[in-house]
Amino acid sequence: MGTSAIALFFGTLFVTLLGLMTLFVTWSYCRGLGEVSAAHHLGSAFRQAFLLTLFLVGNATLQYFQVLTWWGSLFLLVFVLLVELSLRRPVQSEV
Repeated sequence: MGTSAIALFFGTLFVTLLGLMTLFVTWSYCRGLGEVSAAHHLGSAFRQAFLLTLFLVGNATLQYFQVLTWWGSLFLLVFVLLVELSLRRPVQSEV
């Protein structure tokens, strides 16, 4: 396959999975927090869906190039978790 075909495949895979993961994470928030509270967390739901999609497509890309190992996937997971934890805002307590 050509390079442009591979790039288009992984690009459309990323967009498709991003949409599906956004729906799944938003649905999970609705089930856990309720409709009104889930509406307030749409930004974080999209961020978490983006990072989850980045992890999945990253693993698929590594597998395509036949360099996926368990520790490579673990490093990718640690990277995604570090990005998620660095993007969280600390909760300010009211004193």
